[in-house]
Amino acid sequence: MITEHTEQVLIYKWCKAKRIPMYAVPQGIYLPVPKFIPVKYQNILKKCVQKVMSKMKSEGAFQKGISDIVVPIANKKYGHLYIELKIKGNYATKEQKEFLARVNKNGCFGAVCYGSEDAIKTIEDYLGNRL
Repeated sequence: MITEHTEQVLIYKWCKAKRIPMYAVPQGIYLPVPKFIPVKYQNILKKCVQKVMSKMKSEGAFQKGISDIVVPIANKKYGHLYIELKIKGNYATKEQKEFLARVNKNGCFGAVCYGSEDAIKTIEDYLGNRL
């Protein structure tokens, strides 16, 4: 099954192979708790995850709308590239569109890309100064 996660992993591996710095912005933590763990310990694990998420949130993580991927390289026209990754059938939220509008207004290039192929082409076009 194709998910945004599997597509983002492909983009990261491609960037790594091409030696292009790419950063993913943490927007959530999903930690399934195995059913075989006693309930007492499941609750402890959940509290630990909540504590870590609370700390990260206080540091600025988990803000609505922030793009999934950042390529922190300037080209001839823009300072950085921001990509909001979607798979077919999913669309950017109001907050994501507003974030990209701010990015584009402030000297960077932001785009919504549908899948890894679209994102990789956008990265290539950006680095090749075709955007």
